[in-house]
Amino acid sequence: MNSRNYGETLSYWYLRLNGFFPLPNFVVHQGNRITRTADCDFLAIRFPHVFEEIGGQGEDWDSEFFETIGIPYDQNIIALIVEVKTGYERNPNSLVISLSGSFSKERLSYGIKRFGFWSPEKVDEIVNNHLEKSPSFHDNNSGIYVAKLLISTYYPKSSKMPPCHFLGLDYVDHFIRERMNYYRDRKQPDRYFFPDDLIQYIIWRG
Repeated sequence: MNSRNYGETLSYWYLRLNGFFPLPNFVVHQGNRITRTADCDFLAIRFPHVFEEIGGQGEDWDSEFFETIGIPYDQNIIALIVEVKTGYERNPNSLVISLSGSFSKERLSYGIKRFGFWSPEKVDEIVNNHLEKSPSFHDNNSGIYVAKLLISTYYPKSSKMPPCHFLGLDYVDHFIRERMNYYRDRKQPDRYFFPDDLIQYIIWRG
């Protein structure tokens, strides 16, 4: 965790605190359809019946955001391909170019195949027919949702932006602080069990 920037660390804990299992820095290797090796900030998966006594009950989830983007928590598996970007306010074109690569159909196919939901051929079909042009896809047969999520300090209003859901980093920071404060009597004395300095500081500071 300490090797990441603050945006990636906050994003990691937002996903964790919403019941996801995040896989950080997923390497997309150069190959037949990938021209150069790259990485995805997070692949994250969530199962429908997540539960913990402390911080893992129904009212703890950010269900409002996910329902707003059309991905309900109940009875669904949710898989996210997440990119985290900070500091692009002065150069929005660079962000658009970066995301066009991160959410290219080749990298999407590579990442979704790692989840193992469908055959490689089915994944390519889903990406080509749905996810390349839409921020998310719902498989009616399995109930699985797959979505592209940008967590960033900035969202450029550009016609060239690849379609993706957006979550502001300020919002992510607020959500984490609210959750930690709500369970402060348990989280504060246990803060050193959390593996990075930033989240320990947030728990201590409130």
